[in-house]
Amino acid sequence: MKSRMQTALVLILASTILLVAACDNSFGVFSEIQTEIRQVGTDQFKNAAVRSLDEDGSNYYAVMAKVFKKAKTNGTWAVLPIGTGTPTTSYFSLGFAVDSSSGTLYAASGNLADSSLIKVFSSTDSGATWTALGSSALLAGSGGSRVVTGLFFANTTLFALVQNKSTLKYDLLSYDSQGTQDFAAIAGLAGMDLPLLALAHNGTRFWAATRSSLFTSPTGATFTADTFPGTPSGNETIRGLVRLSDGDIAVTTGDGQIYVFDAGTSAWAAAVEVNDGVELGPVLEVPVDPTDGASAKRLILGKKDAGYGYYEWNPADSSRLLGNAAGAIFSQPSSNYTTTVYGKPVLSMHFSDSQDTVLIGLAAQGTDSYALYSNTFASGSWSGWTAE
Repeated sequence: MKSRMQTALVLILASTILLVAACDNSFGVFSEIQTEIRQVGTDQFKNAAVRSLDEDGSNYYAVMAKVFKKAKTNGTWAVLPIGTGTPTTSYFSLGFAVDSSSGTLYAASGNLADSSLIKVFSSTDSGATWTALGSSALLAGSGGSRVVTGLFFANTTLFALVQNKSTLKYDLLSYDSQGTQDFAAIAGLAGMDLPLLALAHNGTRFWAATRSSLFTSPTGATFTADTFPGTPSGNETIRGLVRLSDGDIAVTTGDGQIYVFDAGTSAWAAAVEVNDGVELGPVLEVPVDPTDGASAKRLILGKKDAGYGYYEWNPADSSRLLGNAAGAIFSQPSSNYTTTVYGKPVLSMHFSDSQDTVLIGLAAQGTDSYALYSNTFASGSWSGWTAE
Protein backbone atom coordinates (compact mmCIF):
# COMPACT_ATOMS: atom_id res chain seq x y z
CA MET A 1 0.00 0.00 0.00
CA LYS A 2 2.79 1.70 0.00
CA SER A 3 4.71 8.28 -6.61
CA ARG A 4 5.83 16.52 -9.43
CA MET A 5 6.17 23.46 -11.82
CA GLN A 6 5.41 27.16 -12.01
CA THR A 7 2.90 26.74 -14.84
CA ALA A 8 1.15 23.94 -13.00
CA LEU A 9 0.78 26.03 -9.88
CA VAL A 10 -0.72 28.89 -11.88
CA LEU A 11 -3.25 26.53 -13.44
CA ILE A 12 -4.21 25.13 -10.06
CA LEU A 13 -4.71 28.62 -8.68
CA ALA A 14 -6.84 29.59 -11.66
CA SER A 15 -8.93 26.45 -11.27
CA THR A 16 -9.51 27.23 -7.62
CA ILE A 17 -10.69 30.77 -8.40
CA LEU A 18 -13.11 29.47 -11.02
CA LEU A 19 -14.35 26.86 -8.57
CA VAL A 20 -15.32 29.44 -5.99
CA ALA A 21 -17.14 31.46 -8.61
CA ALA A 22 -19.08 28.50 -9.98
CA CYS A 23 -19.72 26.52 -6.80
CA ASP A 24 -23.14 24.85 -6.58
CA ASN A 25 -24.49 25.66 -3.12
CA SER A 26 -26.80 22.63 -3.28
CA PHE A 27 -23.66 20.79 -2.20
CA GLY A 28 -24.03 22.55 1.13
CA VAL A 29 -20.60 24.13 1.15
CA PHE A 30 -21.39 27.67 2.21
CA SER A 31 -23.97 26.82 4.87
CA GLU A 32 -21.66 24.22 6.37
CA ILE A 33 -18.67 26.56 6.42
CA GLN A 34 -20.75 28.99 8.47
CA THR A 35 -21.36 26.38 11.16
CA GLU A 36 -18.00 24.61 11.13
CA ILE A 37 -15.31 25.61 13.62
CA ARG A 38 -12.33 26.90 11.62
CA GLN A 39 -9.42 24.48 11.69
CA VAL A 40 -5.97 25.76 12.50
CA GLY A 41 -3.06 23.83 11.03
CA THR A 42 0.67 24.33 10.70
CA ASP A 43 1.54 27.50 8.77
CA GLN A 44 3.92 25.79 6.35
CA PHE A 45 0.98 23.75 4.99
CA LYS A 46 -1.24 26.80 4.39
CA ASN A 47 -1.70 27.70 0.69
CA ALA A 48 0.80 24.95 -0.08
CA ALA A 49 1.03 21.70 -2.06
CA VAL A 50 2.06 18.37 -0.52
CA ARG A 51 3.58 16.27 -3.29
CA SER A 52 4.12 12.99 -1.45
CA LEU A 53 3.72 11.33 1.95
CA ASP A 54 5.47 8.45 3.70
CA GLU A 55 6.55 7.10 7.08
CA ASP A 56 9.17 5.08 8.90
CA GLY A 57 8.79 3.37 12.26
CA SER A 58 8.62 6.57 14.31
CA ASN A 59 7.87 9.47 11.97
CA TYR A 60 5.71 10.82 9.18
CA TYR A 61 7.23 12.63 6.17
CA ALA A 62 5.55 15.20 3.91
CA VAL A 63 7.30 16.47 0.78
CA MET A 64 6.86 19.99 -0.57
CA ALA A 65 9.82 22.14 -1.69
CA LYS A 66 11.55 20.57 1.31
CA VAL A 67 10.92 17.40 3.30
CA PHE A 68 9.01 17.86 6.55
CA LYS A 69 9.17 15.40 9.42
CA LYS A 70 6.89 14.78 12.39
CA ALA A 71 7.17 12.20 15.16
CA LYS A 72 4.08 10.00 15.26
CA THR A 73 3.78 10.47 19.01
CA ASN A 74 3.33 14.06 20.22
CA GLY A 75 5.35 15.40 17.29
CA THR A 76 5.36 18.71 15.43
CA TRP A 77 6.22 19.30 11.78
CA ALA A 78 9.68 20.69 10.98
CA VAL A 79 12.00 20.73 7.98
CA LEU A 80 14.17 17.62 7.81
CA PRO A 81 17.88 18.54 7.54
CA ILE A 82 19.65 16.49 4.86
CA GLY A 83 23.33 15.93 4.07
CA THR A 84 26.55 14.46 5.41
CA GLY A 85 28.57 16.10 8.17
CA THR A 86 26.16 18.68 9.53
CA PRO A 87 22.84 18.13 7.71
CA THR A 88 21.31 21.30 6.30
CA THR A 89 17.85 22.65 5.53
CA SER A 90 19.25 24.67 2.60
CA TYR A 91 18.11 22.43 -0.25
CA PHE A 92 15.28 21.79 -2.70
CA SER A 93 13.73 18.32 -2.56
CA LEU A 94 14.08 16.59 -5.92
CA GLY A 95 12.79 13.29 -4.58
CA PHE A 96 12.15 11.33 -1.40
CA ALA A 97 11.39 7.67 -0.72
CA VAL A 98 11.26 5.27 2.22
CA ASP A 99 12.05 1.56 2.37
CA SER A 100 9.10 0.49 4.51
CA SER A 101 10.79 -2.77 5.52
CA SER A 102 14.02 -1.33 6.93
CA GLY A 103 12.92 2.26 7.55
CA THR A 104 15.78 3.59 5.42
CA LEU A 105 15.19 7.08 4.04
CA TYR A 106 16.37 8.17 0.60
CA ALA A 107 16.53 11.85 -0.37
CA ALA A 108 17.62 13.60 -3.57
CA SER A 109 18.84 17.01 -2.48
CA GLY A 110 18.88 19.87 -5.00
CA ASN A 111 20.62 23.24 -5.17
CA LEU A 112 18.27 26.08 -4.22
CA ALA A 113 19.57 28.29 -7.02
CA ASP A 114 18.92 26.01 -9.99
CA SER A 115 17.53 22.70 -8.61
CA SER A 116 20.60 20.83 -9.83
CA LEU A 117 21.35 17.63 -7.94
CA ILE A 118 23.66 17.93 -4.96
CA LYS A 119 23.59 14.25 -4.00
CA VAL A 120 21.29 11.36 -3.25
CA PHE A 121 21.55 10.46 0.43
CA SER A 122 20.36 7.60 2.60
CA SER A 123 19.66 7.49 6.33
CA THR A 124 19.00 4.54 8.60
CA ASP A 125 18.26 6.63 11.72
CA SER A 126 15.32 8.80 10.61
CA GLY A 127 17.56 11.52 9.24
CA ALA A 128 19.91 12.03 12.19
CA THR A 129 22.85 11.07 9.97
CA TRP A 130 23.15 10.61 6.22
CA THR A 131 25.36 8.69 3.77
CA ALA A 132 25.97 9.97 0.24
CA LEU A 133 25.20 7.46 -2.50
CA GLY A 134 27.06 7.25 -5.78
CA SER A 135 25.01 9.36 -8.17
CA SER A 136 27.30 10.37 -11.04
CA ALA A 137 25.10 8.51 -13.53
CA LEU A 138 22.18 10.76 -12.61
CA LEU A 139 24.02 13.87 -13.72
CA ALA A 140 24.75 13.03 -17.37
CA GLY A 141 23.65 10.52 -19.97
CA SER A 142 24.26 9.85 -23.64
CA GLY A 143 22.02 12.78 -24.59
CA GLY A 144 23.52 15.36 -22.26
CA SER A 145 22.92 16.69 -18.78
CA ARG A 146 20.02 15.53 -16.64
CA VAL A 147 17.81 16.77 -13.84
CA VAL A 148 16.41 14.45 -11.16
CA THR A 149 12.61 14.59 -10.98
CA GLY A 150 11.78 11.89 -8.44
CA LEU A 151 12.73 8.87 -6.34
CA PHE A 152 10.80 5.61 -5.94
CA PHE A 153 11.42 2.61 -3.69
CA ALA A 154 9.79 -0.73 -4.48
CA ASN A 155 10.54 -4.23 -3.17
CA THR A 156 14.26 -3.88 -2.38
CA THR A 157 15.27 -1.39 -5.08
CA LEU A 158 15.76 2.37 -5.16
CA PHE A 159 14.85 4.05 -8.45
CA ALA A 160 15.50 7.57 -9.71
CA LEU A 161 13.63 9.34 -12.50
CA VAL A 162 15.64 11.85 -14.52
CA GLN A 163 14.85 14.20 -17.40
CA ASN A 164 17.33 15.06 -20.13
CA LYS A 165 17.61 18.86 -20.35
CA SER A 166 18.15 18.82 -24.12
CA THR A 167 15.66 16.22 -25.34
CA LEU A 168 13.17 16.55 -22.43
CA LYS A 169 12.94 12.74 -22.44
CA TYR A 170 12.74 10.76 -19.20
CA ASP A 171 14.88 7.83 -18.04
CA LEU A 172 14.42 5.55 -15.05
CA LEU A 173 17.58 4.33 -13.30
CA SER A 174 18.06 1.90 -10.43
CA TYR A 175 20.68 1.95 -7.69
CA ASP A 176 23.11 -0.98 -7.53
CA SER A 177 23.83 -1.29 -3.82
CA GLN A 178 25.91 -4.46 -4.17
CA GLY A 179 28.11 -3.81 -7.22
CA THR A 180 28.88 -0.39 -8.68
CA GLN A 181 27.16 1.50 -5.86
CA ASP A 182 25.82 3.92 -8.43
CA PHE A 183 22.71 4.30 -10.55
CA ALA A 184 22.34 2.57 -13.90
CA ALA A 185 19.82 2.84 -16.73
CA ILE A 186 16.96 0.35 -16.92
CA ALA A 187 16.15 -1.29 -20.23
CA GLY A 188 12.67 -0.46 -21.44
CA LEU A 189 12.28 2.75 -19.45
CA ALA A 190 14.69 5.05 -21.26
CA GLY A 191 13.80 7.93 -23.55
CA MET A 192 10.21 8.16 -22.32
CA ASP A 193 8.07 11.05 -23.52
CA LEU A 194 6.22 11.23 -20.20
CA PRO A 195 7.35 10.98 -16.57
CA LEU A 196 6.38 8.10 -14.31
CA LEU A 197 3.32 8.65 -12.15
CA ALA A 198 3.89 5.67 -9.90
CA LEU A 199 6.03 2.57 -9.40
CA ALA A 200 5.05 -0.40 -7.23
CA HIS A 201 5.78 -4.07 -6.58
CA ASN A 202 2.89 -6.46 -5.99
CA GLY A 203 4.89 -9.36 -4.56
CA THR A 204 5.73 -11.00 -7.89
CA ARG A 205 6.57 -8.18 -10.30
CA PHE A 206 7.21 -4.47 -10.66
CA TRP A 207 4.65 -2.12 -12.18
CA ALA A 208 5.32 1.38 -13.54
CA ALA A 209 2.87 3.88 -15.01
CA THR A 210 3.02 6.97 -17.18
CA ARG A 211 -0.11 8.82 -18.30
CA SER A 212 -0.22 6.76 -21.48
CA SER A 213 1.29 3.38 -20.67
CA LEU A 214 1.87 0.64 -18.13
CA PHE A 215 5.16 -1.25 -17.89
CA THR A 216 6.02 -4.36 -15.92
CA SER A 217 9.04 -6.44 -14.96
CA PRO A 218 9.56 -9.62 -12.90
CA THR A 219 12.99 -8.49 -11.69
CA GLY A 220 13.19 -4.72 -12.14
CA ALA A 221 16.16 -5.07 -14.50
CA THR A 222 14.20 -4.83 -17.76
CA PHE A 223 10.70 -3.41 -18.17
CA THR A 224 8.36 -4.18 -21.05
CA ALA A 225 5.00 -2.76 -22.05
CA ASP A 226 2.12 -4.42 -20.22
CA THR A 227 0.43 -6.93 -22.52
CA PHE A 228 -1.57 -8.92 -19.98
CA PRO A 229 -5.15 -9.57 -21.15
CA GLY A 230 -7.44 -6.59 -20.70
CA THR A 231 -4.68 -4.06 -20.07
CA PRO A 232 -5.70 -0.40 -20.10
CA SER A 233 -2.21 0.50 -21.32
CA GLY A 234 -2.34 2.45 -24.56
CA ASN A 235 -6.12 2.65 -24.47
CA GLU A 236 -6.66 4.88 -21.45
CA THR A 237 -5.13 7.95 -19.82
CA ILE A 238 -3.61 6.57 -16.63
CA ARG A 239 -3.98 8.79 -13.56
CA GLY A 240 -3.06 6.55 -10.60
CA LEU A 241 -1.62 3.14 -9.69
CA VAL A 242 -1.45 1.33 -6.36
CA ARG A 243 -0.75 -2.12 -5.00
CA LEU A 244 -3.69 -3.55 -3.08
CA SER A 245 -3.41 -5.61 0.09
CA ASP A 246 -4.12 -8.89 -1.75
CA GLY A 247 -1.35 -8.29 -4.28
CA ASP A 248 -3.63 -7.01 -7.02
CA ILE A 249 -2.91 -3.73 -8.82
CA ALA A 250 -5.50 -0.96 -9.19
CA VAL A 251 -5.28 1.71 -11.89
CA THR A 252 -7.46 4.82 -12.26
CA THR A 253 -8.10 6.60 -15.55
CA GLY A 254 -8.86 10.02 -16.93
CA ASP A 255 -12.40 9.10 -17.95
CA GLY A 256 -13.60 7.90 -14.56
CA GLN A 257 -12.81 4.19 -14.67
CA ILE A 258 -10.88 1.81 -12.47
CA TYR A 259 -9.05 -1.31 -13.64
CA VAL A 260 -7.82 -4.09 -11.35
CA PHE A 261 -5.09 -6.57 -12.27
CA ASP A 262 -5.80 -9.96 -10.70
CA ALA A 263 -2.47 -11.37 -9.57
CA GLY A 264 -4.01 -14.83 -9.34
CA THR A 265 -5.18 -15.02 -12.95
CA SER A 266 -2.56 -12.64 -14.40
CA ALA A 267 -5.24 -10.69 -16.24
CA TRP A 268 -7.03 -7.36 -15.94
CA ALA A 269 -10.66 -7.44 -14.90
CA ALA A 270 -13.09 -5.50 -17.05
CA ALA A 271 -13.07 -1.77 -16.40
CA VAL A 272 -15.55 -0.54 -13.80
CA GLU A 273 -17.03 2.92 -14.25
CA VAL A 274 -16.73 5.03 -11.11
CA ASN A 275 -18.20 8.16 -12.70
CA ASP A 276 -18.32 8.58 -16.45
CA GLY A 277 -16.17 11.45 -17.66
CA VAL A 278 -14.84 12.50 -14.26
CA GLU A 279 -11.05 12.34 -14.24
CA LEU A 280 -9.77 10.25 -11.37
CA GLY A 281 -6.38 10.65 -9.71
CA PRO A 282 -4.30 9.10 -6.93
CA VAL A 283 -5.77 6.00 -5.28
CA LEU A 284 -5.34 4.58 -1.76
CA GLU A 285 -6.73 1.40 -0.19
CA VAL A 286 -7.86 1.74 3.45
CA PRO A 287 -9.57 -0.81 5.73
CA VAL A 288 -12.98 0.25 7.01
CA ASP A 289 -11.90 -0.95 10.47
CA PRO A 290 -8.09 -1.11 10.74
CA THR A 291 -8.34 -3.00 14.05
CA ASP A 292 -10.03 -5.93 12.28
CA GLY A 293 -7.70 -8.01 10.15
CA ALA A 294 -10.64 -9.22 8.06
CA SER A 295 -12.11 -5.76 7.56
CA ALA A 296 -13.70 -4.73 4.30
CA LYS A 297 -11.74 -2.21 2.25
CA ARG A 298 -12.47 1.12 0.65
CA LEU A 299 -10.54 2.91 -2.08
CA ILE A 300 -10.13 6.65 -1.73
CA LEU A 301 -10.05 8.00 -5.29
CA GLY A 302 -8.86 11.53 -5.92
CA LYS A 303 -11.04 13.23 -8.54
CA LYS A 304 -10.79 16.21 -10.85
CA ASP A 305 -14.13 17.94 -11.35
CA ALA A 306 -15.66 21.18 -10.08
CA GLY A 307 -15.38 20.04 -6.47
CA TYR A 308 -12.08 18.11 -6.56
CA GLY A 309 -11.68 16.13 -3.29
CA TYR A 310 -12.31 12.40 -3.53
CA TYR A 311 -14.75 9.52 -3.85
CA GLU A 312 -15.04 6.63 -1.42
CA TRP A 313 -15.33 3.52 -3.59
CA ASN A 314 -16.43 0.09 -2.37
CA PRO A 315 -14.74 -2.64 -4.44
CA ALA A 316 -17.19 -5.25 -3.13
CA ASP A 317 -20.18 -3.75 -4.96
CA SER A 318 -18.53 -1.07 -7.15
CA SER A 319 -20.46 1.70 -5.41
CA ARG A 320 -19.15 5.23 -4.96
CA LEU A 321 -19.87 7.98 -2.47
CA LEU A 322 -18.85 11.61 -2.40
CA GLY A 323 -16.71 12.47 0.59
CA ASN A 324 -19.62 14.29 2.24
CA ALA A 325 -22.34 11.71 1.52
CA ALA A 326 -24.53 10.46 4.36
CA GLY A 327 -22.92 7.02 4.28
CA ALA A 328 -19.33 8.24 3.90
CA ILE A 329 -16.96 6.49 6.28
CA PHE A 330 -14.04 8.89 6.53
CA SER A 331 -15.79 12.21 7.03
CA GLN A 332 -18.77 12.77 9.34
CA PRO A 333 -20.51 15.12 9.67
CA SER A 334 -20.47 16.10 6.01
CA SER A 335 -19.14 19.55 6.86
CA ASN A 336 -15.89 17.92 7.95
CA TYR A 337 -15.29 17.13 4.28
CA THR A 338 -16.63 20.30 2.70
CA THR A 339 -14.53 22.56 4.94
CA THR A 340 -11.28 20.60 4.61
CA VAL A 341 -10.65 18.52 1.48
CA TYR A 342 -13.39 19.83 -0.81
CA GLY A 343 -12.29 22.22 -3.54
CA LYS A 344 -8.64 21.10 -3.59
CA PRO A 345 -6.93 18.56 -5.89
CA VAL A 346 -5.60 15.45 -4.17
CA LEU A 347 -1.87 15.05 -4.85
CA SER A 348 -0.85 12.31 -2.42
CA MET A 349 -2.25 9.89 0.18
CA HIS A 350 -0.77 7.51 2.71
CA PHE A 351 -2.23 4.99 5.17
CA SER A 352 -0.26 4.22 8.33
CA ASP A 353 -1.16 0.74 9.48
CA SER A 354 0.70 1.19 12.78
CA GLN A 355 -1.22 4.37 13.64
CA ASP A 356 -4.56 3.57 11.95
CA THR A 357 -4.22 6.95 10.27
CA VAL A 358 -4.74 8.32 6.77
CA LEU A 359 -2.77 11.35 5.58
CA ILE A 360 -3.98 13.27 2.55
CA GLY A 361 -1.88 15.85 0.69
CA LEU A 362 -3.58 18.53 -1.41
CA ALA A 363 -2.87 21.45 -3.72
CA ALA A 364 -4.15 24.34 -1.60
CA GLN A 365 -2.55 27.34 -3.28
CA GLY A 366 -4.82 30.36 -3.18
CA THR A 367 -7.45 28.74 -0.95
CA ASP A 368 -6.31 30.30 2.34
CA SER A 369 -6.54 26.81 3.82
CA TYR A 370 -4.36 23.79 4.40
CA ALA A 371 -2.69 21.20 2.19
CA LEU A 372 -2.27 18.39 4.71
CA TYR A 373 -4.91 16.63 6.79
CA SER A 374 -4.98 13.49 8.93
CA ASN A 375 -7.80 11.10 9.83
CA THR A 376 -7.44 8.49 12.60
CA PHE A 377 -9.55 5.45 13.45
CA ALA A 378 -10.29 5.16 17.18
CA SER A 379 -13.13 3.88 19.36
CA GLY A 380 -14.84 2.25 16.41
CA SER A 381 -14.94 5.16 13.95
CA TRP A 382 -12.86 7.56 11.89
CA SER A 383 -12.13 10.93 13.47
CA GLY A 384 -12.69 13.02 10.34
CA TRP A 385 -10.13 15.27 8.67
CA THR A 386 -7.95 17.43 10.92
CA ALA A 387 -5.52 20.04 9.60
CA GLU A 388 -1.91 19.18 10.31
